[in-house]
Amino acid sequence: MFLIPDEVTRGIEDYRRALGEYLDGRIPKAPAEKEELSEVGINSPFVDEPADNDERYRHFLTYNVKEQKQKGYMIVKVRIPGGDLSADQAEALAGLEEDFTGVEFRTTQNQNICICHIKRDELRRLFNSLDKIFDYFLFPETVLDTVACKGALTCNLGLCNSPGLARAIEGELSQAELTGKEVFDGLDIKINGCPNSCGQHPVGSIALHGVVRRVERKPVPFYKIFLGGRKRGENSRLAEEVGVIPARSVPLFIKDFLNKLESAASEEPPTVGVDQILREKGRVIALDILNDYSHVPPYREAPEYYRDWGSTEDFSLEGVSKGECGAGIIDMIESDLTEAEIALKEAEKEGFNAILIRRSVFLAQRALLVVRGCDPETEEEAFRIFRKEFFDSGIADPLYSWLEDHLNEIGEKIPHDIKEEAFSLGKAFLIHIKRLYKQMDSSFNFRRRMKTGKGLERKNQSSRMLQDKRGEDESVKSTEIQSRTNKKAFEQPRLLDLKGTPCPLNYAKAKVFIETLNPGDLLEILLDDGEPIRNVPRSLENDGYNILRKEKRGKYYSLLIKV
Repeated sequence: MFLIPDEVTRGIEDYRRALGEYLDGRIPKAPAEKEELSEVGINSPFVDEPADNDERYRHFLTYNVKEQKQKGYMIVKVRIPGGDLSADQAEALAGLEEDFTGVEFRTTQNQNICICHIKRDELRRLFNSLDKIFDYFLFPETVLDTVACKGALTCNLGLCNSPGLARAIEGELSQAELTGKEVFDGLDIKINGCPNSCGQHPVGSIALHGVVRRVERKPVPFYKIFLGGRKRGENSRLAEEVGVIPARSVPLFIKDFLNKLESAASEEPPTVGVDQILREKGRVIALDILNDYSHVPPYREAPEYYRDWGSTEDFSLEGVSKGECGAGIIDMIESDLTEAEIALKEAEKEGFNAILIRRSVFLAQRALLVVRGCDPETEEEAFRIFRKEFFDSGIADPLYSWLEDHLNEIGEKIPHDIKEEAFSLGKAFLIHIKRLYKQMDSSFNFRRRMKTGKGLERKNQSSRMLQDKRGEDESVKSTEIQSRTNKKAFEQPRLLDLKGTPCPLNYAKAKVFIETLNPGDLLEILLDDGEPIRNVPRSLENDGYNILRKEKRGKYYSLLIKV
């Protein structure tokens, strides 16, 4: 409870009074408040009923027109695909006010526009006018009326081009002959280019948000699929995740899913709505067909899978903000962990296949090595780097440090019980890696194990005790030494050569290297032209580092930052 002083209350009342006086006469009144328009055409039917062959006007009356509470007046919903309204269309739409007295325009949360206070006998004329302004305006609030944020098209937070995917889905579904079916009328599709919720994906019947996966060491646009969300007051619910598929496969997946869901609906009595069928059977149907759309062909066979919708260039994280650079790294980690789990399951099916067990361990190690700016190509390289970065540093449990030797001894002729033991170790290692991942903080740092931490604490305590014993002269001397050290650092900045390192690995390498420096140190980073020089400096600035110089040197750039 808040107590509001009387003078504040009087101020609010004065403001309301002044605002009312200012708006009086400037905002048109609703028809119900105008005596000359009240109850016009209450009993009149739709004028110019559509002829049998006038299918578009019949769809207009069915999907776009809704009666207002003021009798004789209608609300006409205009679908604006992607919410993209051009200046010419907006101007033409505003011009309808001259032809239809008392109309009012309102925007909706589904990126559409409602035209209110249309007389019943003016519908045909309005339809003809809209048909001249828009190429596509029918079927609002259907499965064809996708809602999508702007994604990577214009947003620095976007990972994927969600508007491009929305257009691809609409194009695929418009050819699917779904009009009038339950799934067409009763479901919606909501798309986000990243895990944020600007595109309302948490409440979509069919919902998607963009992620990044790594295939053939290349970043590939993917989407997580969610089902069953809805906005219905106290009966609202969030959509639930069912899987992940490449962006290129999404339109065909959705068309296939809708056809199978419609087939399931046709077997139910009319009293069972499509929303209930989606809730009860949708997940099973989706999982049944998900594998058919999860495969990404090799780049040389299908390069389009490595490109986002609406783009002719290979997919990258160029232009995304620091936060979404991190999101890209998180996606790569989760992708490797998922593949590691799949490899283990396949190994178990094949009698604890040693090759698949080693593959799982390799993927688990690579998952965490990405935050160290490393992308190993072989199992041997992964073990070597992981030992240095995670075992020797006290982050990972040393129990698994000998896992490499154990796995190397396993072959097809080894007894079944020993291979099963190796499988159990690989499974335990994957669980351990997932636990470390959950403990990782927002700066990609990990907690060190207790034993190492105590040793560091004792070392720090000894250092503090030694400093306490020093006299004032020693402190001054230390300050002078530090001053000379800083001056030397200024004259000779540390060098980090990231030429040839792609995004977002270059950003991860830079963060790891910076952690070894002291506040005030200077660091020179060498970056390639294009995506690296556009992306990394902005990400480091967002981290709080001062960019002192950015200089082009032939085919690469030199970036000088102060830590």
